[in-house]
Amino acid sequence: MEEIKENGFCEKIDKIHRQIQEEQNPGEKKILSQKLIVEVWKEVNLKWSQKYRIEDYNLEITMTTQNCLKNFDCTKNKEFSHYLLKALKQELQKAERKEQKITHNETAIEQESNADKEISLLDKISLKACEIHENTPEKNILLLSILENEFKKYDEAMKSELKNKKLEQKTIKTESALLTQLLLQDLNKASFGGLENRIKVFAQKYHFINPIIWENFFTNRILPTQTEVAISFGYTKSRARHILDGFFERIEKYNNM
Repeated sequence: MEEIKENGFCEKIDKIHRQIQEEQNPGEKKILSQKLIVEVWKEVNLKWSQKYRIEDYNLEITMTTQNCLKNFDCTKNKEFSHYLLKALKQELQKAERKEQKITHNETAIEQESNADKEISLLDKISLKACEIHENTPEKNILLLSILENEFKKYDEAMKSELKNKKLEQKTIKTESALLTQLLLQDLNKASFGGLENRIKVFAQKYHFINPIIWENFFTNRILPTQTEVAISFGYTKSRARHILDGFFERIEKYNNM
């Protein structure tokens, strides 16, 4: 952190932050916010790459920066850059601990027997079609049933990819983030069928959910776009779309089993 301070990074970030605070035009404010995120990426990738596996944590860096922009209180914190660096360090340490735990558990997951995990998959379910406006017990049961089947299906697909090692870890992580973003986007459009409090705890049972995106949505109401998720992993939007399409093609095979 001291190395970052010495090269003028803090001054640069604080200057951009002041410009964001002073800017009245929403479009210009958004451009400045994106500029700040890019500067943070560049600096953290340069200075912290030996301590953390930065290439795996671009999403955490983006979401943390967005959260700091939203929550910074100048009456409680002297400088935005110090507030941001402290939050980034905490988030990267947290992400690293989670990664170590996942790695530790992967062997156990691979050794699990799939004999009792055969799932009766529903045919071509579209969460976008789940426009449930009436909060009736029957419709609640239907929505939860659809979600349960969909989430189980995606989880099995991700576990299979991990076990067979057919895809790179980065690709699987990108799939997870893109899929989580899409699910939350579709569910949000359907107002969660009035079951938001019950749906938000689903993530505890499934490995495919990206916890950063999931938690940030329910805690801070921040949901990145598909393009922002793609960029955070170093991909273009079209490449991200291709990755997501590839995942759903594999899901279709599960449907036909």
